[in-house]
Amino acid sequence: MPSIRIEAGAWLLGREREMMLAVNAATFEPLGVGSEQNDIVINCRDESTRLIAPGKSERFCRIEIKMLVGRSDDQKRQLRSNICRSLQPFGIADNEVKMIITDVPKSNLGR
Repeated sequence: MPSIRIEAGAWLLGREREMMLAVNAATFEPLGVGSEQNDIVINCRDESTRLIAPGKSERFCRIEIKMLVGRSDDQKRQLRSNICRSLQPFGIADNEVKMIITDVPKSNLGR
């Protein structure tokens, strides 16, 4: 299932698809899902629509992942680690990533 939303700064414009593909690939191992099961969107915002916490750089990004319940804490840790590693080529350090994982009961998923 995973549904993934990436919020980043305007510095990423022109590289959005590259980042989506990197994040997509990072989900395979920990979640055991193929690329055809992911739903990924990305928004690149300029400073007029984005307020970054003090101490964070323009490379700060927020990644929200919604997925079906049943993944272990270890799988979630591995997912975070894989995604952070996939963002390094974009100049994004681990401490510049805010990741929010939400478990969704199967009964709440409509198709």
